[in-house]
Amino acid sequence: MKLNQKISLNIFLMFILLSMQVFSSTTYNQTGNNNGLFQNGRNLISDLTSTPTIGLVGLTDGRYSPLVSDLDNDGENEIIVVDDIEIKLFHDSTLTPVNAFTIGTADTSTPIIYDIDGDSRPEIIIADNDNQLIQILEYNGTSFFNQSTLEYTPLSFSNGDQVFQCRATNDCLIVYTDDSDNPNPQDGLLMSNVFNSTFVFNRTIIDTTTGSFGAFCLPFINRMTASDYDADGNIEYLVNAISTNSVNIVDIEIWALNINTNRTATSELNILEGSPEFSGVINGNCDSNPSDKRSFVTPLMVADIDGLANQKEIIMAYQTDADDYEISAYTKTGSDFDTYPLSADANGQIISNLFEINHDPDDTTFQFCVIGNNDAGGDSEITCVNEGRFVETSIFSYTPSGTISGESAGIFVQNAHSVDSITQAQNTDEILFVHGIYSLDLSGAFCGSPTWECNTQVEYSITGNQSWVSVDVEKIGLEDLIGMDDDFIYYIDDGLVNHPATITHYSVNPCLDSVWKINTTVQVTITTTDPDGDSISQRAVLYSGDSNEQDSGFTQNLSSGQTSAFSFIANKSIGNSALELFGKDSVNMNIDNIPLSFSVSSNGVEFGDCVSDVDIEDEPTPANESEILQESEQDNSISSPVNRLSARTGLSGTIIWILIIIAVSLIIAYFSFKVDMPIGIVATIESIAIIGLFVIGAYLGFISKNLIIIFVVIATAIIIFMGILFRQK
Repeated sequence: MKLNQKISLNIFLMFILLSMQVFSSTTYNQTGNNNGLFQNGRNLISDLTSTPTIGLVGLTDGRYSPLVSDLDNDGENEIIVVDDIEIKLFHDSTLTPVNAFTIGTADTSTPIIYDIDGDSRPEIIIADNDNQLIQILEYNGTSFFNQSTLEYTPLSFSNGDQVFQCRATNDCLIVYTDDSDNPNPQDGLLMSNVFNSTFVFNRTIIDTTTGSFGAFCLPFINRMTASDYDADGNIEYLVNAISTNSVNIVDIEIWALNINTNRTATSELNILEGSPEFSGVINGNCDSNPSDKRSFVTPLMVADIDGLANQKEIIMAYQTDADDYEISAYTKTGSDFDTYPLSADANGQIISNLFEINHDPDDTTFQFCVIGNNDAGGDSEITCVNEGRFVETSIFSYTPSGTISGESAGIFVQNAHSVDSITQAQNTDEILFVHGIYSLDLSGAFCGSPTWECNTQVEYSITGNQSWVSVDVEKIGLEDLIGMDDDFIYYIDDGLVNHPATITHYSVNPCLDSVWKINTTVQVTITTTDPDGDSISQRAVLYSGDSNEQDSGFTQNLSSGQTSAFSFIANKSIGNSALELFGKDSVNMNIDNIPLSFSVSSNGVEFGDCVSDVDIEDEPTPANESEILQESEQDNSISSPVNRLSARTGLSGTIIWILIIIAVSLIIAYFSFKVDMPIGIVATIESIAIIGLFVIGAYLGFISKNLIIIFVVIATAIIIFMGILFRQK
């Protein structure tokens, strides 16, 4: 879409919490996701009169769909875009450019985002089709670099389609086809390699086509599923493809791939579906007329349709001919589970992935939809399914201009997901698609058995061929829309804000500005308040980062302003350790954190002796109580060196303080005798110094009260004795 084209906005998105808890989706890691990312939280649509902010950045040749993930694990999401020979990163609603990496070719696979090496920083995994290379890219916050380059096949002619999936750290699979444009009269191959972050294992040929000039064509929405579909305790990879020859599409096949101990994939299930006939295919080319054959089938969805725990069903939508399609579900053994629509095939050509949706609030079974398009009328039709009740909608009430098909608009028309809404009497999900957001109206006269032809209503209208996803990029509990076509990336921000919760009060018993006695009980209270009234959670960690760490874990959702109490035991002597306080709300992803410090010795204050009680709301910024306490603990010129020396030597604070007293006494004695000071005066100075140091040690927690009494008695006796000697002289 060019700059002079307009985006028409009828209503805008807002996220509202109702009586039930709702969470936003903060990442989008794979194109064509079958809605797992949106299952637990979706935008709620409501009328707004304000104009949203629309960010717009030009692209050279944008491809696939925008992805969203926190690549450097700094708490801020990156927006990831494939643009010509580069992968570009952007930040927030302003689409501020962050970094870019040159792949070196525009012929790449659809990327996925996955933490393949387990370092808590998800990587971008993408294939270079020209050179048969897997590139694993990492962004660490400053540098965007190639972490690994892996060659996945030695076949010089293998530059067909690829698809990735990972099921665990260092446990991924690439499935790929040979070159579908190869003029040699040979069978088409479907191959795979298991790979990790540093190595590609042996290649496996999964299947071959029948007849010469054959080819396997992977779905245009490039996605492979990893699921324990057969409930055997092992996660399998499930992939499907169209098998063609020089004339027709032969069949559509599904494979369930199991990974052996030697790190190769073997097919444990193979399903063949029908013989849809499409004439005019030239030399098995997946991209040839009458249309791109890869759009004739959706990627697989694996879900529990019937609610039985012993298996999941494998679901696929596919063309039965050029103008009709249907949805089939299969059991774990490959037998037919059911076919939808129940009476006749749906009209049109498939232009979306399968996606989960709650379109029927009266039914708790698994529900899903797919979208088709009728080229003759330029109209689209949604087919939605749930077991026991079937809905086939009428055409969209909004008809976009021009022909919408898999070939003319490519992958940009094929992303579809569900979002949540409160615009209807019953709270059902809406459909986010290339042309906007549509709601299903179940109240129509014909929206019932046996026809189930229901109406749709435009809730949010967009003109163009963008691929749209709904993601909480800013991690504030409110999702925005990110769109992309070959010319631009778009960010539609409704301007709504959900504020983070903050810790407004805490207390620590015993107090933080004194050394704690070993094995004393420590009680921490935290009060977290959310300005939006969202429910809150709180957590405290004693000895944070130490081998002796004690973590309370986050509490369950509490009312805003509610106080939580946590009890610990200070069971390790340490010169300086961390006590961390955390507070968060149930919507905004930002966590409030207050780091404090404390020290523990053999002697010191105990539970009940004193309390650090801090009301953060009443303190000026930034000099709040927690900062003052940290400064007194960390920068005290007397206690800090003793604590550090105690931590390094393993001696208690009491022993170190007594050694300091002895050292001071010896220094006074040395200089007194050097100047020939009278012994009585020396004794008086020594006594005053010793008593003073004991009092200071007691205040800092290094000297117990009993020791003070003993030494005061001894010092008094010494003074009396020295006074008697002085009088005798």
